[in-house]
Amino acid sequence: MRKYVGMLALAMALFVPQVAGAATITFMQFQEVTFNAPVDFVNDGSGNTSITVTNILVDVGLDETFCLNVGCDGFDDTQDVTFNLNAASTAPATEVGGVVTQKYAGSFSFTQGGINLLTVTFSDELSGSTGGSNPGLNASDPPDTFSGTSDVLDPDLLLAPRGFAFSFSAFTSDAPGGGLRIVDASVATGTADISGTLNASPLEVSEVPEPASLVLLGSGLAAIATRVRRRRKA
Repeated sequence: MRKYVGMLALAMALFVPQVAGAATITFMQFQEVTFNAPVDFVNDGSGNTSITVTNILVDVGLDETFCLNVGCDGFDDTQDVTFNLNAASTAPATEVGGVVTQKYAGSFSFTQGGINLLTVTFSDELSGSTGGSNPGLNASDPPDTFSGTSDVLDPDLLLAPRGFAFSFSAFTSDAPGGGLRIVDASVATGTADISGTLNASPLEVSEVPEPASLVLLGSGLAAIATRVRRRRKA
């Protein structure tokens, strides 16, 4: 009898709720209210570049299923949100195959009045075509870092993998030839516009077993039934 109990336990162990979360979904997106090149890239001439956005107004769309409470604790998506970004390069820029890349780390925030919609510290990478006007700043945790605080969003729902993708447009630089280029081992001084999306893997527990689990469960029960029949005949 112990063999049958053991097989049944194995079969039932396969019938466990599957935690969804491998795929990320966008929980926030934003764009400037007025496009006027508010992003400053500053190359200090010593192999370092900073990226700064100071108190610009953005339109924010938010998936309310990620909120702590119904109504998102006073956040109003019809009102403008203030966005700030401060990042600094953490490694020299490289150019391979016509693509410029450089590692960055820093923080950004979205606030509305006294509400901290989201404040994040991060590490990520800037990349774009050499001489291009549309580089991107992207983070994916893991292996990058993405952590922070919010008065509105539920941290238990913002599971890894998570990250963001900031898109710069109309990037112009003071480098010869313009666009995204390397000067003194770092991204050249310039300006750009910005928009972006933030994503995370939400916590969802599905009570429906995966197809593979169903097959294994069925096979286990069939084997149990077969052995029971043989035992009775014996």
